[in-house]
Amino acid sequence: MSAHALELEQVVGHADVRAALVDALASDRCPPCYLFAGPPGVGKRTLAAAFLRAFLCLARRADGSACGLCAACRAAERGQHPDLHLVPQKTSRSGRLEITTVRSEVVEVFDLEPKYSRRRGVLIDRAETLSEEAQNSLLKTLEEPPAGACLVLVATTETALLPTILSRARLLRFGRLAAEDGLAILRQQSGGAEPELVLREALALADGSPGAALELLSSELFSERATLAGWIHAGAPSPADLRELLPGLDTGGRSEGTREERKERLHELFQLTLLLAGRELREGCSADAPGASASDADREEELRRGALMASCQRWAELGLRALDDLEAMVTPELVFELWAAGLPRA
Repeated sequence: MSAHALELEQVVGHADVRAALVDALASDRCPPCYLFAGPPGVGKRTLAAAFLRAFLCLARRADGSACGLCAACRAAERGQHPDLHLVPQKTSRSGRLEITTVRSEVVEVFDLEPKYSRRRGVLIDRAETLSEEAQNSLLKTLEEPPAGACLVLVATTETALLPTILSRARLLRFGRLAAEDGLAILRQQSGGAEPELVLREALALADGSPGAALELLSSELFSERATLAGWIHAGAPSPADLRELLPGLDTGGRSEGTREERKERLHELFQLTLLLAGRELREGCSADAPGASASDADREEELRRGALMASCQRWAELGLRALDDLEAMVTPELVFELWAAGLPRA
C-alpha cells in the first residue's frame, strides 16, 4: 500500500458497497469482473484499489480484510505488487482508451502467472473512455476469465459500456457522499494543512465531490476565488487585469513555460470560474421569488438577482466553450483572449 492508500475498512462512506465487497472476500466468492459506477471524485478508485489489495492478500482474515503482514500485503504497501496492475490512462487524441492499451495492460497481464499472490487484480479507471474495439478485446478475456483473476472497471456511468461487458460485470453503484463523510476524506487527505472553513468551501464548490475538492485545494488559483467571485458579481475587469492571475501567459508572444503548462493554468482558471458561477446559479434557483404584495425593495432585489443570474450564465457558457477550445488544441493564448473578450462587464 502506498503512502496515500487505504485498507478496505478505512475507506470513508459507501457502507453498502463496502459490505458487499467484504462479504465476497470473506466467502472467497469474488466475481471475475466488477463495475464501480457513480459520480466523479467520491472514492470509487480508492475503494477499488483497497478491494484488490485485500483480494490479493495471502492470509486474509475471517472478515475479508487484508492481513497487512504477508509478502503480498508488504509489496502492496510499497506500491510494488507485481500482481496488482493499475492500467495507465494512455488515451488517444480522441480521449479514448484504445485496444492496444487493453491488450498490453489487461489481456497480456492476465495471461501471466501470479508472482507474489495466487491471484491477479487489474483496475481500469475512467472505463467509460474505453473504445468499442478495446471493449470487444476485453470481452474475450471476460468470456473465459483466468482462474484467480479479478478486473475492476471504474466509471462515472455504465451507459458508455457495451451490453456484453455489462452482462459479465457485477455492478456496484456509488452515490454522493454525505457532507460529513466528504469532509472526513478531505481532512484525511490534507493532513490538517487546511482550516476547516476552507475544506468546507472547497467541498461545497465541488458539489460534494472530495476528489474535485482536492483538485481545487491543490490549485494556486483557489486562493483567488474571492476575487473571481467579485468579478462574477460586479463585472469582469480588462483582459490585462485578468492576466495578472496567470503568470507566464502573455498574449504578446512572450509566454513562459510549455504549451501544456499554459493549457493547465487556463484549465484551472476556467474550471474554477465554472464552479463559482455554478454555486451562484444553484443558490439563485433555490431562492424564493417575491409574492404579489412584494415591496419596491423586494422587486429591486429580484431585478438585481436576475441580472446576477444572467451574468453567471454567461460566465458558465464562456467557461464551457473555452474548455472545449482547449481540448480542441486551440492556441491557449487565443482561447484566453476569446474568453476574456466575451465576459460581462460592469
